[in-house]
Amino acid sequence: MTGRAPWPGSLARTYAAWERFVAGEERPEDVPLGIATSWYRCRDVYRIDPRHSPTGTPEDGALYGPVHATLFAELGGLAAALAVRHDDCLTVVTDGRGRLVSSHGSGATGRRARDVGDTPIWAETVAGTNAVGTALVHRQATGVRGPEHWNSSLHDWSCSSVALCDAVTGTPLASLAMSAWQGPVPLRPVDLVVETRPLGCVLRRAAARDRARLVAAFGRLELGPGTSGAALDASGRVVVANAAFRARHRWGADSPADPADPDAPGDPDVAGLARLAERVRAGVRGDPDWRGTVLGDERDDDGEPYHLVPVMAGPEAVGFLAAADPGLGRGEPVSPGEPARPGRPACPGEPVPPREPSGPGAPVRPGAEPDTVAAGPGRRDRVPALTGSGQLVLLPVAGIRHARADGHTVWLTTDDGVLRAARRGIDHLERDLRGEGFLRVHRSYLVNLARVRELSSERGGLTLSTAPRRHERIPVSRRFAPTVRRRLGL
Repeated sequence: MTGRAPWPGSLARTYAAWERFVAGEERPEDVPLGIATSWYRCRDVYRIDPRHSPTGTPEDGALYGPVHATLFAELGGLAAALAVRHDDCLTVVTDGRGRLVSSHGSGATGRRARDVGDTPIWAETVAGTNAVGTALVHRQATGVRGPEHWNSSLHDWSCSSVALCDAVTGTPLASLAMSAWQGPVPLRPVDLVVETRPLGCVLRRAAARDRARLVAAFGRLELGPGTSGAALDASGRVVVANAAFRARHRWGADSPADPADPDAPGDPDVAGLARLAERVRAGVRGDPDWRGTVLGDERDDDGEPYHLVPVMAGPEAVGFLAAADPGLGRGEPVSPGEPARPGRPACPGEPVPPREPSGPGAPVRPGAEPDTVAAGPGRRDRVPALTGSGQLVLLPVAGIRHARADGHTVWLTTDDGVLRAARRGIDHLERDLRGEGFLRVHRSYLVNLARVRELSSERGGLTLSTAPRRHERIPVSRRFAPTVRRRLGL
């Protein structure tokens, strides 16, 4: 703290809640839900000391294409204009990992910009709860006032921030923030959304160009008669597919929902391809010179595994060609749930490139998003959930039997009842619980394997039960059935 006068009203209650939570209290009172869940991550996952100034080293090797250069140029001009338009404020532009790109200040707040400039990275994993890092985690506009910051050295600051995300994948690309020292922020988070709305056109135009590249690449793909093939965008959604793929996966006009949505009803193999594409894309980003194929467990009617070939635009994979055709080239097999770490295509007899360490004990990169935080010293042993009255509680991971998705809402089944997960999206929960013994058995179900009590084979396929005293029916998709049997030792 800097020795400022006590806060008035609600901020005084927030500071008292912060002190109690830092001291070990389980449930922070009088704190907005988004701030409270961020505090949980800072204390229980990232293990950030709240009484030391944030420090971090920017991660090298980030890849940016022309669309990023345009975006940062536009954001820099907007940040400078806002600093001139509003007295006594600091405007900051960061990249999608929270690394400082530029800052512009005016008035007393601007003169204190050097206090902020000492920290080159504002990811929540490094600086704790702050407007920039928390906006990038939530992928939306966020405001953090005074003692809502996790780090006490930031308690004299109030900030608003908005995250700008990729139009296809939703991945954060940049953020724009405005801060004030010992006073209100001139612009609210919603005001920053309005200011940055025109920049959405830049991202949508880039997405349209990438889609055109995928369609053109698919048009050049020569496949044999009856061979399934499709083009996937960077998020794994199907952009275009041939007749064999549409018939095999029920993709197209007959689908009851968006057929390109991995969570939509339909063949779960499409969702499996989407998840595989997401993992491969992360590996390609780490090795921009990579060219080759990766094999998944998804197969066509003839038992041929799908081969994924990235479609590159500069250093980024803008999408993939997926086809059950060995003529695309051989690749490295990847099992469900296994992180895809492609390397340059190997020649016969050449060893497969080593993978990065993962799982318990794997290092956590500075600035990594919470979804990528590995188990270990900062392992996730509790999951924030909401009771029927809206109270935030922490559930021990071992006490969760299974999770069920209802749209973007996730319901957690425990021995004491069913609660709603504080974080939306079952894919997010699956990544949070990676390495904790949970397995995705269906596009809507995530199961704690240690709690499985019964496996049944019915006409519609396999079902699981985790209930100790009654039978329940958790469906197992045919894609996941071999993995379920293997993990259960059957």
